[in-house]
Parts: sequence; C-alpha cells; structure tokens
Amino acid sequence: MEAADVPPGKPEPQERPEPTARPSAEPESEPESEATPEAGPGPTPKTNPEAEPKADARPGLKPGTEPEAEVVVEAGREMVPVVVVLALAVGAIGLVAGAVLVVASLAGWSFGAWDSATTVTPGVVGAAMVRVAPGLFAVGAGAGTWEEARALVWPLVVVVGGQAAVNVVEWRSLVVVEGGPVLAFFFSLGWFAVFAVLAIVAVAAVIGQYAEPTGPDLERRAPLPAWSKPPIAVLGSAWFGIGSGLLVLPGYWSAFVPWTVNRMDARSLGLWAVALGVALLGALAEDDLHRIRPALTVAVALPVALAVVLAAHADEVRWGTGPALALVAMTVGLLLSGTIGRLLARRSDRRDRGSSRVLSPPATIYG
Repeated sequence: MEAADVPPGKPEPQERPEPTARPSAEPESEPESEATPEAGPGPTPKTNPEAEPKADARPGLKPGTEPEAEVVVEAGREMVPVVVVLALAVGAIGLVAGAVLVVASLAGWSFGAWDSATTVTPGVVGAAMVRVAPGLFAVGAGAGTWEEARALVWPLVVVVGGQAAVNVVEWRSLVVVEGGPVLAFFFSLGWFAVFAVLAIVAVAAVIGQYAEPTGPDLERRAPLPAWSKPPIAVLGSAWFGIGSGLLVLPGYWSAFVPWTVNRMDARSLGLWAVALGVALLGALAEDDLHRIRPALTVAVALPVALAVVLAAHADEVRWGTGPALALVAMTVGLLLSGTIGRLLARRSDRRDRGSSRVLSPPATIYG
C-alpha cells in the first residue's frame, strides 16, 4: 500500500518481517582425525581392521609407515676374495716348490731356479716356503677380517713382489737364461712366470682391500704383554736391517751370511729376512694376539725347518763366526716369540670361554 491510500489519523502499518531460521550455536569443528562418531540407535558399522593403518611402536613414525631396516655394521674391514685366493694360491705353490727345493738340498743336488753357490741357500728358501704355507692356509680359510690377516699378508706381498723384482734384476743368473738341466730349466721358467703373475695379483689385492669400506675398529681382546714389546722390536729391526742390506748391497752384506753365497743368493735370502722383520714389526703394530695368530704359527715352524736344513749342511756353515752366532740368536728369538705368543693366545682363549660361561644366564626349564 502506498502512502496516498492511508487514511489520515491512522498510523502507517508496518510490514512484518518473514520468519527466519534461528542460527544454532554449533561447536567449533575439530580435526577429522580426532572426531569420534556418536553412537546412534542404528547398528554399529563394522570396520575392517586390515584397512586401518597400524601405528608403529617406534616414536616419530606416522601410522602406516614401514620402519627402515636396521643396518648392522660389523667391526673391522672385511677381507676381499682376492686376498683369500692369493693366500691360498701362494700357500699351495710354496708348499710344492719349497718341498722340491728342500728335498734336492738335503740330497745334495744342485737344483733351483738359479745357479746357487752352494746347496744351502735353495734349502733355506725352500724350507721357508714350506713352513709359511700353513699360516697362509689359515689366512685363506679362517681369517674373516683384514685386521686378522694383514700381519701375514704384508710379508707375503713383500716376498712375492720382491722375488719378482729380484728375478728381473738378476735375470742373467736364472737357469732359463744361463742354461742347465731340463728339469731345472723348466723349474726356472715357471719360477719367473709364476712370481710375475703373483706380484700383479698381490698389488691388485692390496688395492682392492683398501677400497673396501671399513666398519668400527676391531676390538683388541688380547694385547701383547708390555715386557715382550722391546725384544720384539729389537728382533724385528735386526731381521729387517740385515735383509735390507742383502737386498741393496749384496756384494758387501754377503759377508753377514755364514755360508758362501752369490748375488742372487744374497738378495733372495735378504728378501725373506725383510719379510720376517715386517712380520715382527707388524705384530707390534697390531698389538693383539688373536690378530697375529697365523703369523705365530709361522714363527714357530720356520725356525725348526731352518735348523733342520742348516744341521744337514753343518760342514758348509761357518759356525765359529759372528754372523753364525747372530743367525742362531735371531732364529732362537723368532722361535721363542712364536712359542710364547701361542701360549698367551691359548690362555686368552680359555679366559674368554670362562667369562662367557659366567656371564651366560642359567637355563630355565618350562613345563
């Protein structure tokens, strides 16, 4: 109705507003993950437990998240297969070739890869090869880490690589060059070829070994006694020093060998002396009887074999000279080091077994 139609004296009628729905006070919305459905009169819907995400017991993991697999890092540096193959191969070759040299030397035959001055040197070298073989077999079959093998592997690398170098430097002394009996000719040819191949494999093995990732330091369970370290240091330095002299200046240092030798003899003997020095000084660096266990086996067997060969050629050795007395003292020292070390290692093993029995919980019988 417009204003002109309203009679005078009457108030203008007001339009009544249309009723509107009164807004109800709703609670603040909560996260869907925290909202719980109210129980209604109808049946409760069934839920699939497999479809619901399960919360992991570890803190910090979201529901449904798979925990990452734990990586167990073993202590020490795992020994690569090339080192194992090298140790087993050198042990087998040394056992066969060394036995041939020892038998020929004890029989008084002049047989070897080079024309030696006497039959003593081939016998000594062969005895060393034979007696080192069990230690190398132990490395190839029993040692699991590099720390447990390197006390004997480093001397092995010295002998293999050094003998290959000596063969090249003194190639004119080899029977394959000078000429000789047929068996000696082929033995000399194999000697040169095998050591050349083994030297290449040894270098590749060491490079591959140190390319292997390492874990935490391997625990030293049985350190060397403090009283044993000075004698071992002196003994190792003596072997290493005399061997180095025979290698570098064979003409001068050959006077330190108590039997007649030529240049090839002196350098080959010096090579083995250097390897013994490396083994002894390496044992000091390892400072653990369990790590040097294969080397301890060699330290006991090698002096005995050397004594047998020298006793068989007693008339060719100048026993009353200073070099002979020094050789006897160094050989006895090597034997004592190996024997005492093995006894201490066995005592440590018994102590470890006793500790494990004490710490292990008693067995429980359920029934």
